[in-house]
Amino acid sequence: MLEPLLTGVHRREIRVETHAGRPLRNYVAPPISQQDINLYYGAIRGDHPQWVLRKDAVGTYNCAGMVWASRRTALTHPEDWEAVLNEDGYRRLNSEAEAKVGDVVVYRSVVDDEILHVAKVCSCEPLVLTLPDGEKVIKALSKWDQRCGEDIHRLGDVNLNGNAKCRIEIWTDRPENPDERIQHVKLLPRIAI
Repeated sequence: MLEPLLTGVHRREIRVETHAGRPLRNYVAPPISQQDINLYYGAIRGDHPQWVLRKDAVGTYNCAGMVWASRRTALTHPEDWEAVLNEDGYRRLNSEAEAKVGDVVVYRSVVDDEILHVAKVCSCEPLVLTLPDGEKVIKALSKWDQRCGEDIHRLGDVNLNGNAKCRIEIWTDRPENPDERIQHVKLLPRIAI
């Protein structure tokens, strides 16, 4: 369980549910301390110079709150994250090569199969620009916990529980078979005004 012990801090929750109506445990994380800010910018980001900062350190939400609760709260239980994947129409992709921007990256422990972290695919670029169907460089947007900021990084360049060993899964809510009514619709060209 990732839920912190907050002694003497009023604990505020908001209503968050899966599509099936299952309540998701959460709390709106308090503002971060100067110590947390120093840890994030010094130790965590300092060990990962390739990361691109998208948003400065902030409280309120964690990785799952960023992915599934619009940055409004921290979803604190990995069992609830599993419920979202199972009840909200997600399916696991067969390979990273199938990833598209907006898909969910799941980092799962190789020891106990628990989800350690979730992120959003934010970039899928060809490794060699002249080979658009070749290997891709996939980048994710992560918020490591309720005290960090948001970082853009390569899928394998992560900071998880003291470098815990994990496997990477890509999940999508894109339909497997697009609706026949829209398969043949073509976008109209833009007209300059």
